[in-house]
Amino acid sequence: MNYIEQKILGLFVKTKGMLSAPLLSGLGHIFMLHRVLPESLRNFCTINKDLAITPDHLESCLDYLSEKGYRFISLDELHQILVNKKKVNEKFICLTLDDGYLDNLIYAYPLLKKRQIPFTVYVTNCFPNRTGVLWWYWLEKYMARESFIKVSKQEKCDVISWIDFDDAKEKFHLIRKEILSMTHMEYIHFCKTELKLNDSDIEKDCSKNALSWTELLELSKDPLVTIGAHTMNHIALAAQNMSVLRYEIEHSKVELEEKLSKKVEHFAYPYGSFAEAGLREYEIVKEVGFKTATINYPGNIFYQSNSAMMNLPRMPLGNTTTKEKLDYILTGINHYSYNGFSKTPSPINAA
Repeated sequence: MNYIEQKILGLFVKTKGMLSAPLLSGLGHIFMLHRVLPESLRNFCTINKDLAITPDHLESCLDYLSEKGYRFISLDELHQILVNKKKVNEKFICLTLDDGYLDNLIYAYPLLKKRQIPFTVYVTNCFPNRTGVLWWYWLEKYMARESFIKVSKQEKCDVISWIDFDDAKEKFHLIRKEILSMTHMEYIHFCKTELKLNDSDIEKDCSKNALSWTELLELSKDPLVTIGAHTMNHIALAAQNMSVLRYEIEHSKVELEEKLSKKVEHFAYPYGSFAEAGLREYEIVKEVGFKTATINYPGNIFYQSNSAMMNLPRMPLGNTTTKEKLDYILTGINHYSYNGFSKTPSPINAA
């Protein structure tokens, strides 16, 4: 960022983004959620707690966005707006939920159905197939009872230790980074050898927390619901060879379409930062035939986004998302601080 850009950014920050809104708020925004759980059920974890938003807080955010004049649209409508450069009279919001948790049906669906709000569930096929490893929860449980763990990768083994809970929280993110750089085989070996998970544990965990194929089929019948793909095994794609990469993307689409008897045309990259998905992954997703794909990176949607359909930006919506934070996100000031004055986030121009 050069001197002039720094001065402009400083001015926008001082005015809390008010000056940036006309320039950078764009057409709308895509929000990323995972779980929707009441507070009494959200307390089962600490490090991963913000993966779940409460229904009350979600409703509060939806009310606030509606008050600000935002309209809720589907990814299909978003695609049409960008492809046709269709004029929009109201700014829009797209809601997306990742992975395919059972609580999406129990708590999110009735809430959104009541308001007639369209939304997308990006399903990782291993969830309904009952082979999905929710390692983020298992790792947190492991770290609460142990003081070290071995991380083996490419014939190298590191030992990561922690001394108390605060230290464990920091080390969790270090271990997470290591896991996301593993090949699929290394990842499976780590989960079964170090986290001590067996097939029975994995199946029970999925049955308790994830949507079944039957539930997904029923959910998909509602016109408000779009089912998107999220790979076969929820692994970080950038760490995989081309054969695994193509299988994870292509077969997830094929299997979802076979099971649900409808086209699946939207995709989300697991984890979704530029460390887990880049230009190689975008190209394969495009080749496979998806209309849009989303990343986990700041940014609003502009007409220029039609040149970046395979890396549309999203921001998380959780219980820590205050009205003030929503205002900051929606003004678009994130583009200046993260995207190097570009309206289309990319590994090339990211700060």
